[in-house]
Amino acid sequence: MTENPLLEKLKNKLNGRNIFEVRQIARQVGVPQPTTGKKERLVSGILEIAAGNADPAAPSTVGRTPSESYDNKLVSEVFSCRAQCLVAKQIQGDTASAQLSVASGADAEEFSASGILVKQDGNFFMRGKSCGDVFVNETFVKRFKLRVGDKVSGTAKRKQGVAIAGLMSVSAVNGAQPEALENRADFDGLIPVYPDRRLTLSEDGGTAGRIIDLICPIGAGQRGIILSPHGTGKTTLLKNIALGLKSGGLKVLTLLINSRPEEISDFTSGLDGAEVFYCAAHAEDIHTAKFVSEYAKRLTECSHDTVLLIDGLCEYARSQILNGTTLPQAVEEAKSFLSAARNVKCGGSLTVIATLPSDGGELEATLCASLQSVVNMRLILSAELSSARIYPPVDILSSRTLRDEKLLSDDEIKCADTLRSVCEKHGFAAVLKLFKETADNAQLLSQILN
Repeated sequence: MTENPLLEKLKNKLNGRNIFEVRQIARQVGVPQPTTGKKERLVSGILEIAAGNADPAAPSTVGRTPSESYDNKLVSEVFSCRAQCLVAKQIQGDTASAQLSVASGADAEEFSASGILVKQDGNFFMRGKSCGDVFVNETFVKRFKLRVGDKVSGTAKRKQGVAIAGLMSVSAVNGAQPEALENRADFDGLIPVYPDRRLTLSEDGGTAGRIIDLICPIGAGQRGIILSPHGTGKTTLLKNIALGLKSGGLKVLTLLINSRPEEISDFTSGLDGAEVFYCAAHAEDIHTAKFVSEYAKRLTECSHDTVLLIDGLCEYARSQILNGTTLPQAVEEAKSFLSAARNVKCGGSLTVIATLPSDGGELEATLCASLQSVVNMRLILSAELSSARIYPPVDILSSRTLRDEKLLSDDEIKCADTLRSVCEKHGFAAVLKLFKETADNAQLLSQILN
């Protein structure tokens, strides 16, 4: 009975009291016949009540009345311990009944499961690629203070012939012990500050990453868009960014909305360490996009530097409209993804970079106009450069990061200005040649400034 640390602590305190004090405490907590028997019996009776295994009897009026030796604080500890033990018993009972209802019997298969917590039709599920949907009893949500978007790992069971499995135990939440996240901050309560830490792409991002690092640097907490006409390689450029970021110890999430199957296959190749989510059908777009966005927020609450790359933000808004949402509402929903990005004071960050077509109909035009007030980084792709088979087709005269002085050194700012001047006089091909003639940006800086 005293395996519980609270009960063990209480037992030690009671054993340290003399028989007269223990009798007075036993009287107050409701042990039957507190004035008779040995000290061991009274201590055992008090612990039974504290553990919730016995109900208190009416306080006895027989024997010595409470005196100065009576420990009221210790009596309060007994009832406090009892309350906690009763709550724990209730949780265990609820969990046991949940286990029986979801997966029971000798034919139940037990397996390890991991997925993102979602809520659908009033029920909670873990949604994972390898294990499918796993039902999560609300008891787990309350006990571990889980939030939609948490990545939950644990053990699940599936009864043979039953499609849905049930979560049986939780081993980790967002990669940490569940107890460690009990007092985590709420995302909306985090204090945002300007991006002041650069996320470099040069190592694995290729020439595209080197150009972005100087011309349009990405900071932790950036809200950025890649604005491009159709067919200019925006998805390829987004993959270069993902490749550059994944080697920096960041949590990199990529969301591909309504992408072609071959684009998904190409994107996921070589991106070990980055998590890629995709949805091809309009009916799936809204739900998948929302839970991935919530997942990114939960990681940020845990002080991770998180990057969310979105290919197809306009397709998300289109999905909203196809599901009955008005154009203004759909635009605001899409806008909320970028608005969530922030660099957190004394914490992590959420960086969001999304692709957006610069040509198209009313939806594209409205979305582009609306996002101009939200983003602080714009990477513009050129149809003319793309037609000439120049990659990356970056319009460096139009691409810009606001407050880039917080991310670049004075020499890097001078170098970027020089590259823009070269582009204006001789065209982007001359700028691209400078990058290809140097091994890295440090060599490029040395060549241009000396």
